[in-house]
Amino acid sequence: MPPIRIRIPRMLLVVLGLMLFVSCVNPYETCACSPPPDEAVVYGRVTDPSGAVVAGALVRAERGPPGCQPSVERWEGTTSATGRYRVSVYSHGGPDADWCQRVFALPPAGSTLRGSDSVAFTVRYRPAGSQPDSVRVDLVLRAP
Repeated sequence: MPPIRIRIPRMLLVVLGLMLFVSCVNPYETCACSPPPDEAVVYGRVTDPSGAVVAGALVRAERGPPGCQPSVERWEGTTSATGRYRVSVYSHGGPDADWCQRVFALPPAGSTLRGSDSVAFTVRYRPAGSQPDSVRVDLVLRAP
């Protein structure tokens, strides 16, 4: 009995070879682009000194070298009608892993309230695309 020969079209072989190559390659090395930064989330609620929620407050999260002065990276968000906020923060890892991280709130335009105290926070940054770690920080604006 003669051996069985299976003919596979060349185009199919090319496609299969390309798929194998792509599956084994780090896409960031191939395109010479930086990988996306690691992500974390800071969330919470902003209130006034009496405990009432504050809508429209600006919440700012910052990162900088130890000592927190000056900040190098800054992310912002605004509180909703219920006083809640959510700010995504990012890190490129490396030697800045022990940098100072803080968050504070500024009152909405036209308010007589003053900004909140800065609150230091610690959070674990996770690769983009995975479930980010988060930390809740509630902030209180100061009386005029």
